[in-house]
Amino acid sequence: MLLDLKLGRYDHADAGQMNLYLNYYRKHEMSEGDNPPIGIILCADKNDALVEYTTTGLSNEVFVSKYLVQ
Repeated sequence: MLLDLKLGRYDHADAGQMNLYLNYYRKHEMSEGDNPPIGIILCADKNDALVEYTTTGLSNEVFVSKYLVQ
């Protein structure tokens, strides 16, 4: 699992960046028999439609969630 903490609002480029990280990890860091990596992007704010359109169809599992600061 790869985790990316964003201080601001989710942007379409964040999905591409996470996909790049996952592709690198899959090629250079995984061992035989490992499960495929997943990416989690935590951001201060997000638009659900933008998340859906930017993550659908990626070859890697990428999830986006909003975090709350207390």
